[in-house]
Amino acid sequence: MRLLGWAARRSDLLRVAFVAAVLFVFTDGPLFFVSNTVLGRPVASWSDEVVAGGLTAAAAACGALVAWDLWRSGGRSPQRPQPSAAAAVGAFVLLTAASTVWSVDEALHTGWRSAVYAGLALLAWQLADLGHRVWQPLALMAAAGVFASHLVTGFDPGTGTDVNGDWQGIYHSRNLLGPVAAIGVIAGMRLVWGGGSARRLGWALGLPSLLAMVYAGSRTAWLALAAGAGLATLPVLRHRLAQRWDEPRARAATWAALAAGMAAAGAVSAAIWNTPTFAQRRTIWQVSWEQFLERPLHGHGFAAVWSWPEFLDNHDLLDRGSAHNGLLEVLLGLGLLGLVPFAAIVALAVHNTGRDLLRNPGPDTWTWAAVVAVMLIENITESFILRFSYNWIIIMAAALRTPSQDTRRTGRRIGGALVRLLGVPRPR
Repeated sequence: MRLLGWAARRSDLLRVAFVAAVLFVFTDGPLFFVSNTVLGRPVASWSDEVVAGGLTAAAAACGALVAWDLWRSGGRSPQRPQPSAAAAVGAFVLLTAASTVWSVDEALHTGWRSAVYAGLALLAWQLADLGHRVWQPLALMAAAGVFASHLVTGFDPGTGTDVNGDWQGIYHSRNLLGPVAAIGVIAGMRLVWGGGSARRLGWALGLPSLLAMVYAGSRTAWLALAAGAGLATLPVLRHRLAQRWDEPRARAATWAALAAGMAAAGAVSAAIWNTPTFAQRRTIWQVSWEQFLERPLHGHGFAAVWSWPEFLDNHDLLDRGSAHNGLLEVLLGLGLLGLVPFAAIVALAVHNTGRDLLRNPGPDTWTWAAVVAVMLIENITESFILRFSYNWIIIMAAALRTPSQDTRRTGRRIGGALVRLLGVPRPR
């Protein structure tokens, strides 16, 4: 029995490490770095042989992991997501592949791209299946990205920084390093919160991640980290105060913290709204919205407009290659047809994550909620959904996750959880 237990633990550790490694490949940087910097190849698109080959291999590995899990469990999936989540994820993946039929760039959607989209969904399923350990591969992924970026920036500043001197590390933009480092900060806080020997690991991950955020200077990443961590902290704060204080004081403190956070977010947003970065984004959003209105039902084909001269000629800012907003990206590529599964995935991600945190506020649920919130907020001013990205994998995983066993046993409906959070008296 001890041998079987050791084998099971080792298998779980290998599974966490494998998921972390594949997520790292999908952080939109390592493959480009290897092709461009290590091999000296000029990388201009996702169709580069090294990049396309690496992504295809990662997607195939995701399929192999799912097949191995099915074989190990005797043909039964380790964790069955709720049918609505599985249907939404499946519909979105199928639409991205089917959009080849109406794409303005018919050569863009090849077989390998469709296979990679499917691989993203399979990896999201595996990530969701990790339960309360879901943050562990995210910590490993962030550690790899942050420490590799520190090494590159330290030994080769010309490669590790952009033209403005901001850190980008192994990525090709500070806005790609920023959210990876934000996950590292959150995972470091989780380890410190856990206490014991894990506390040292938490500081060893959290501080270098925070330093990477400082030197990268990504405003979006900072806003996402502050807002995501703040929102996730409210239920935990409410729970802790209710144990120490009386009910009215705990309720008042929670509302005060929420109001202060919203006021701070509004002030920061107002301060940076007219900066060149956000002014340019507003221009891109306007042009992208006008292009969506040209084909509102099914869009122009997923990711297709960014290689379509007729669209790119509308403004010189469009050569940046994205709408800098996840919702607009879906509307441009898949139209209102794609909006339906996209909205369902986002809604389920918010519902499932918020439900678990409200029912069982603790280190694991806080960490997962903070990460998911950061990923969602990042897509307000970035288009991670456009890429083969860990960001979209995490959001799909949040939609696919089912309540933990402890949450099922001790929790109540989300309406009741909101009542407890806000302190609204129940009718008698």
